[in-house]
Amino acid sequence: GKNFIHPSLGFFIERTRKQSGVTIETLCKDLHISPSTYIDLKKGCNASLSTYETLLRYYIDCLLYTSDAAD
Repeated sequence: GKNFIHPSLGFFIERTRKQSGVTIETLCKDLHISPSTYIDLKKGCNASLSTYETLLRYYIDCLLYTSDAAD
């Protein structure tokens, strides 16, 4: 697919990762992506929209699980 540049989405992704306490290593392992792919996502460049979607779904699942466990 075509790759897009999304710097604001990249900023959101990195901020969310830090707030959720997920390490880059864990995230890459769970999503089966390389650290260099994550760096591209974080920069908001050179990634397909489907990769961003996969990452956002991961965060939603992770945050919902964390929220449910805290209740």
